[in-house]
Amino acid sequence: MFRNLMLEEKKLEKVLVARYKDTRAASKGLKSNNVIYKRIENDRIHTNFLRVIPATIVLVIIEVCGMIWSLLANPLFNHRQTFALSCLVFIIISVAFISIVERVLKVPELNNEKKRRVYILYWLIYMTEALSFATMEYMDNKTMNNYMVFLIVFSLLPILETLPKTLLFAIAMAWELINIFLGGADLQNILIVSGSTFAAFFVSYIRFYTYVDKKLTEKKLEYSANGDSLTLLSNRRGMREYLPLLQRYCTNNKLSLLVVMVDIDDFKRFNDKYGHVNGDICLKTVAESIQEFFMRPTDICVRYGGEEFSMFCALRNADTIVEHMLHFLDKIENTEIAEGLQHITVSIGIYVADKDDINLPVPELVERADKQLYNAKKSGKNCVSYMDKIYKNEKNIDKV
Repeated sequence: MFRNLMLEEKKLEKVLVARYKDTRAASKGLKSNNVIYKRIENDRIHTNFLRVIPATIVLVIIEVCGMIWSLLANPLFNHRQTFALSCLVFIIISVAFISIVERVLKVPELNNEKKRRVYILYWLIYMTEALSFATMEYMDNKTMNNYMVFLIVFSLLPILETLPKTLLFAIAMAWELINIFLGGADLQNILIVSGSTFAAFFVSYIRFYTYVDKKLTEKKLEYSANGDSLTLLSNRRGMREYLPLLQRYCTNNKLSLLVVMVDIDDFKRFNDKYGHVNGDICLKTVAESIQEFFMRPTDICVRYGGEEFSMFCALRNADTIVEHMLHFLDKIENTEIAEGLQHITVSIGIYVADKDDINLPVPELVERADKQLYNAKKSGKNCVSYMDKIYKNEKNIDKV
């Protein structure tokens, strides 16, 4: 009996360890080639970015109520004008941030790094304002209500990665400890500040990994139904589910819809020569390159069938798309599939749907891009076809 219990305990331990490692890997999605992990990281960054709007509303209400409560609780409060001015400045900055977020959401090209900078700057501004309140409060009556409110808000609203979160909590704790020492060192208050800060940090840390773990489960279920198990790109079912959302997004924001069809040149010959295992490695390599070139949250990357892939993207300006895809051609041509194997090339067909064409049925959109792909294949392969013109990466030939 005990032996069985020990075996079960070891099995459970293995499952938990594997799950923890999986979640850790997902939390570092941008450092991983795994598509699911990257999508989780994209979702987390986008969620943090969007939370600036509801967070602003909540924080303005909290700060105004805190200011009113402080003034009513202490009619002789020495900093009432500073309090009011600080709150007013924070409200103005917050409204500006809301307008920034709304404006930025209309720019599909915005990358994750810029979104991250926006929300980190937002929380830095809030922290500065909240800790200023905390300083005035402690210097006047030796209480720490504003600091505790800051800890609660900061541990519950943002889902920050470990490094910025640790730095911001460390700065906050150091700030409040300096207030305590300047106001006459009180051991009890030092212990309260230290303990509550570590508790808030722990809650924030748990929330981060709970969020990642939940998203990991959701994405795995989603990919099991809508994803291709080999490449981890979407399958046709996923394409049919996600594409109408992208079409609506393009229509609402007056953007074009880019449809790209990619086919691996002479893949059957490669498969016959090197075997199916290396053929699968080849498909995965191309899929990873596609993810590197089409990594925005709005981009839809699909394994359309066999060695054929399709991508659907919101597009503001079509002028640089050919150049972008020529870079993709070059990358594929210079990528080593595996040691000792020949390099591969791909052919690309591009169709850009404008205005009324955006809402065409999926088969018709794919057919128009597929027509350009056929043109590329017919024109010698390893090239891009756009509007019936052929573009190659050769030094002396831009158009044929």
